[in-house]
Parts: sequence; structure tokens; C-alpha cells
Amino acid sequence: MESSDIEKEQLLRYLRGEIPFEQWIQGNQNFEQKELTLDAEKLESTSSNLAKEEEEEEEEDDEEDEEEDDDGSDNDGNVKAVAEPSASTTAVPSSDSKGGDAEDVGKMLDLAAFTEMPGDYAMSVELQLLRESRRKKGGAKRGRPSNERRRYSKVPKSLRGLMGEAHLCFARKDHEQATKMCMEIIRQAPRSVEPFQLLGMIYEDLGDMEKSIQFQLIGAHVSPRDVEQWQQLAETCVEQGDLRKAVYCYTKALRFAKNSVPLLHARASLYTKLGENKKAMESYQNIVKALPPDESHKCLQLARDIVKACHGFGDTSMAIETLEMIFSKHPDLIHSEDVNNLAELYICSRQYQRAIQVMCDHCGVGLKVANLEAARLEPEGLEVDIPDGLPIDLRIKLAICLIHSRHLLSVAAVTAPLFGESPELMGDLYLDVAEAYVDINHYKEAKPILAALLEAKNYNLPAVWLRYAECLNSMGELAESSQAYKEVLKQVPRHVDARLALAAIEQQLGRGESALQALTLDQTEYQEDQALSRQDVQLLFRQSTLLHTQGHDREFLEKGLSLISKYLQKDQEDYANFSVVSKSEWFGLIQKLCHSLGAAKRCGDAQDIISKTLDSNLFEKEGDKQKKLKFMLVCATFLNGNFDKAFNNIRDFVTKGGDKTNLMNLFSLIVTNSVGTRHHRFCLRLTIRLYSDSQALSVINGHNALHTSSYKHAIGEYARAYHHDPSDPFLSLCLGICLFALASRRFTLNKDSIIAQGFSCLRQYQRLRGDTQETNYNIGRALQQVALNYLAVHYYHKALTLPPIIPADPRFNLQPQIAFNLSLIYRQSGNVEMARELLHTYCVI
Repeated sequence: MESSDIEKEQLLRYLRGEIPFEQWIQGNQNFEQKELTLDAEKLESTSSNLAKEEEEEEEEDDEEDEEEDDDGSDNDGNVKAVAEPSASTTAVPSSDSKGGDAEDVGKMLDLAAFTEMPGDYAMSVELQLLRESRRKKGGAKRGRPSNERRRYSKVPKSLRGLMGEAHLCFARKDHEQATKMCMEIIRQAPRSVEPFQLLGMIYEDLGDMEKSIQFQLIGAHVSPRDVEQWQQLAETCVEQGDLRKAVYCYTKALRFAKNSVPLLHARASLYTKLGENKKAMESYQNIVKALPPDESHKCLQLARDIVKACHGFGDTSMAIETLEMIFSKHPDLIHSEDVNNLAELYICSRQYQRAIQVMCDHCGVGLKVANLEAARLEPEGLEVDIPDGLPIDLRIKLAICLIHSRHLLSVAAVTAPLFGESPELMGDLYLDVAEAYVDINHYKEAKPILAALLEAKNYNLPAVWLRYAECLNSMGELAESSQAYKEVLKQVPRHVDARLALAAIEQQLGRGESALQALTLDQTEYQEDQALSRQDVQLLFRQSTLLHTQGHDREFLEKGLSLISKYLQKDQEDYANFSVVSKSEWFGLIQKLCHSLGAAKRCGDAQDIISKTLDSNLFEKEGDKQKKLKFMLVCATFLNGNFDKAFNNIRDFVTKGGDKTNLMNLFSLIVTNSVGTRHHRFCLRLTIRLYSDSQALSVINGHNALHTSSYKHAIGEYARAYHHDPSDPFLSLCLGICLFALASRRFTLNKDSIIAQGFSCLRQYQRLRGDTQETNYNIGRALQQVALNYLAVHYYHKALTLPPIIPADPRFNLQPQIAFNLSLIYRQSGNVEMARELLHTYCVI
């Protein structure tokens, strides 16, 4: 017989009462193999799987209703006879058991005696009690009422006896056996909620609340429609201090009780404790929606509290939505204070037309076009009918909305009562109207209002002076605006905007020193070694830019280098302070500093600044700026005499742009001054792989070969370059020099032919370059190298009679070199007197 058949046979014998529970549990090998231990990962996996099955619950409701009808009653409502045990109804009452059945069982049976009864007798007593209870109630009804939802998935009939035994073991405090039974039920029927609930009670009794909550969560996911179960679990989580999990449980409960005010209020309180103000306000907003009409005053007060809280953390849209809901739901209870709040929120969000409409609907304000034809020509024309007793705050808000809506002709009648009052008492409303005019760039109307405010003692404030200065500046009254900004700085010395505006005005007035003074920080307020605030960074940056514009190079380098050093060394905490200046502006300052350092012959400092900037990766994501910085580093290292580093930096540029003439000229200058032959291999690889037709690389390769005395290779490279541009005299000169150098070697064959070819190249060079001092000297020097002295003397003497290429520059005068070479030839031939005369004539200073 197979193991599964043996297990079934033992289970049937146990259910018939033939063997006790202890003997059955010891003989059930499959159960021992499936004895489970609590593991967090398994619990989470089970919870996840059950959560995925929640959507299937509604489809299974009808099927389980039919099963319950088949289990307990027929179509007429009579209870059917059932042979299986239902110990769960006779166990010790728990939070999940039916109160009435458990009390009947407790009256008729003693618990200790019941546990000693045979299984079939216990089942027959239980069935009899169940029939009696249903007869008293008038028979079981088919299905559930329409307003009642299934609380949990019931244990299958074949496992109900085992569930009852688990309850009895829990009542006897035999937690180990009860846990094993629940685990076995879960193994066979994982969608049954009762074993999870009992496991939660077991571990709560043992004091392990973490595992208890885990099992209760799984049970709640098995029966997600049980709102009461979710609520109890949330309260347990709150007691344990796990507010996040409590919020999750309340959210699950609200899926099936959307308008439950206590649940919404509990979740909103938890959101507030967690600091999630927006979600808390959303929950309170749902409470406002859910409150019945008879609690209108409570609804209105809650809405006002929500608006106040939203205004506190700057959520204007939610505050507007809440007030709009109250205005539509309870229009009869609206006060002028509510209209004032909603109008202010609309103004803050720039919804001026809606603010006007609210005042028209709830305050009796009337608007009409005075003359339709005139309104088409002048949109400002509008008649405003204001009822008596309208609060001054709402009147001014209406004026502000009219100003922003460009109905300017109607504003004077609306604001007339305000300007009849003293600005000492109504200064805030004065300022609101003036700022509205400033916002639409009507400075002429704002200026007298601000001037009236400045005459009041209570409103002679920096903010009012600043607005007044902005108006004067915009109207072109620069001198008066400068005085107003200075008044602001007297009261608030570190006001950045005022300093910047004052410096710009002073510069427009031609007062450069005064502009610098406006941007200069007081040494008592700023130290070189202290951390820079946002205001300090902005002022120092503008000061450095102004110093560069006015030509104060020494001060510019001092201030600019100090600021850039701090910018490059900033940490994450100081990043926000330095971000007040954009990256493009920082890059422009670095460029200006490098140019000024180059002009001051401080190329080493420029190299350090550029290297630190590249190491900081500030412009790594901006390819154009990064490329410019790298090329600036090439130029700085070259000018600083660091040719090896310059070669390393320029390699990438040459690899990508080897066909650009200016770049190759700079590269040639760098490799000419470099020590070593590393660049020889680089140029050869570049020629072979990328730029096989590059004339510049051919010339550089020829120079490299000539430098290492590889004359044949040099001739080949020069010949390839000559093929691209035969009209270049420099290439003819290089070919001639290589040929004469090759002919001067000891083991060279056909020297006469090589000399003839070299002389032909030099003559071609002379034709292209012209019959000048330079060309005659070069030809004579080549002829002297191969001992053709008689020809060399001819060209040397001819060169002595010709003027230099650039007469004004003595560096291009070759007469001393020509005379010295001639003296060598004359001395070798024995004509010492001629040699001495040449030296005294051309080589003596």
C-alpha cells in the first residue's frame, strides 16, 4: 500500500475515533516531513501569492455560497445530515468563532469531558446542536444577504475536525501541537483563513508579536473583504509602533469601506505622524466628501482646517480643491472669510478670473461692460457694482484681480475707499495694490502708492524701498533709484539683489569705482578662510566680472583665483551655495582667468586651474566645454614649456582632427620641442591607420626621419608631401637637404647623381622662393657640405650683396653666418687675410 493510502486510512480511523490523536500524529510520516518552521521569506512569499489571488475572491463567492448550501441545508432551508466532524464550533470560543454555537456547546458539555469522548459521539452531539440552533432561527436561508460579504474562506469539510482539535490544543496551552495542526491544514488548504488566525493567536499568546502580525497579515490577505479584521490588525500594528504597516492595513480596509470616516480619520492621523502631510490632507479631504449632509458644520470646520494646513506647507491646489468642494456642497454656510480665503488662493495661483467669479457669486459683486463698442477698442472698460458693506480686504482683492485682468479703468473706483484711509492703518493693502501694478509693469501707477507708504513710519521698510527703487529704475530715473537702493542697503547691508542692482545702475551712470564699492563685502562680514554663503558667492562672482570688465587685472586675478579655488574644492554641503551661479558663468570666469594669466606670463597657474577643473569633472556631461578645457590645457602646457605633457594632451585632438592645418602646426611645434622619439611611432601609426594622405603628417614624419639620420625614409616622406603640393618651396628645400646629406655619407653609391638631383631640388626651391639672401645662403651651405667650395663661394658672395627678407628685423639678417662660412673656405684654401677681413667686416660687434 502506498504512503498516501496509509495516511488516508489512518486519518479515517482517527476521525472515526478508533485511534487517539497522539497515535495518529506519531504515525503520520508525511506530516512530520511537512513540519514547517517560520521563515520570514516564506511568509512574505505566501502573503504575496495570496495578495495576487484577491482579485479572484469575488468570482469564488458564488461558488462557495453553493458549497455552503450543499454542506448545511437543502433548497427548502432544512439542515442536511453530515458525517464529518465540525469541532471548530465546539472548541473554546475564539475571536473567529460564532458566539451562539459556542455558548450552546459550553452549556451542554464540559470541555474536559468532551475531549475524552469518542470522535463519532462528539460529531453526533455537534450535529444535533447545529440542527437545534437552526430550527430555533426558523431554518437557514439560502446564500448570504446582499449587504453581507464573506468574512473568510472556510476550512474544507475533511479538515474541520483537525481545526477543532487545534482550537482545543490552543485552549489547553499546547501551542506546539496546535501549531503543527494549523501547518498541516495550511499545507492541504492554503486558502483557509482560520488556521492563519489561530497561528496569530498562538504566537500572540507566546509573546512573539512579529510572527503573530505576519500570520494575521496572511490571513487578512486570504479574506481581504473582512474590514474588521484589517482594522484590528492596524490597531495591533499601531500598538507595536509599526505605523507604515498600520497605514497599509487601513488602506486595505478602505478598499471595501471607502466612506468609513473612522478608518479615514485613523489613517490621516498616521500620515500626520509619519510626516506625509499631503497624503494626510488627501485623507481628510476624503472625510469631507464622506460626511453626511446633517454634519455640515463639522464638514465646514474640517475643510477650513485642511485649508489652513495646506497653506502651511504650500499646497495651494489641494486647498483650492477643498474649498471648491465646500462651496458646491454647502453654499448656504459660506462666510465672507471663506470667500476671502478662496479668492486669495486663486490670486496666488494666478487664476484672477475665477477669483472675480467667486466674489460675484457669493458677495453680490456685479460686473458689466459700460459700452460694448468701447470695450472692443479698450478692453479695460468695465463697470463694477460693489454692494455696501463689502469688507475692505475683498474689495482690494477684487482690485488686484482687475489690475491683473487689465481692466485698469475700473480700479480707481474700487480702490477709492482704501486711499481715503491712512497708510499707517492700511499699509499692507497699499502694498498689495502697488505690487499688482508692478507685476504688470505699470510703474507709473505704483510709484505714488509706494511713495505714500514710505512716508508712514510703520512702512518705511526695506521691502517697500526695494519696490520703490525697482519702479524708479524701470522708469529710467537712475539717480533716484540709486539713492533708493542705498537706503535699502543701509537697513539690510547683505541684500544681494539690491547690491547687484545698485552696481548695475552705478556702472550705467559711469561710476565704476562706486559700482565696485557696491559689490565689495565688508571685511568684518567676510573672511577668506570661512565658508561662502549664497550671497557671498554671487557678490564675489559679480565683483570679479566687473573687475575684468574695467581692466583691473591684478585685482581680478586675486579675487577670481580665490573664488575658483573654493568652487573647485567645494563639498556636497556647499554645492547649493555655489549653484547660485550657473555652470556657463563659471566656465566663462575660468576662460577669462586663463586669458589674463597668459597675458601676465603665468602659464603655470593657468595650467593648474585647468587641470583641477578637469579633475573635478564639473563639465564632464557638457562635451563642448570639456573639449575647450582640454585644448586650453594643451596651450597652457605648451606655453609653460611642459612639452611632454602637452604632447600627451594633444594626442586625442590630433587623432580626431589630423587633417586640420592649425592643429597640425601646433602639434609640430610641440613634437619639435619634445625630448625623445616617442612621438615618431605615434605619427607613423596615425599615418598608416587614419591619415595616409595627410601632407602635414608626411612632413612631420620626414623631419623625424631626418632627425634620426634615416635619409632615405625622409626622402620618401618628403616626396609624398611634394606630390600633394609641388609649389611649396619648403618641400623642395627639404628634399635637397636630404639628398645632399645622403651624398655626404661615406658608403653612398652614385654620389654625383644624388648631388645633381639635390642641386636640382635647391634650384627649384630658389625659383619658387625667389633670388634672395635666404635661398643663396641655403644653396651655398649645401654645396659647402659636399666640398663644392668654388660654387659655394659664388652663392655666398651673392647672398652678401642681397638684403635680408625682413629688413626691419635683425634676426633675419644672415650676413654674419654667410661671412663666417666664407671665412672657413678661405682659411682652408690658405687665404687667411681674406678670411680675417670678412670676420672683421660682418662678425665683429
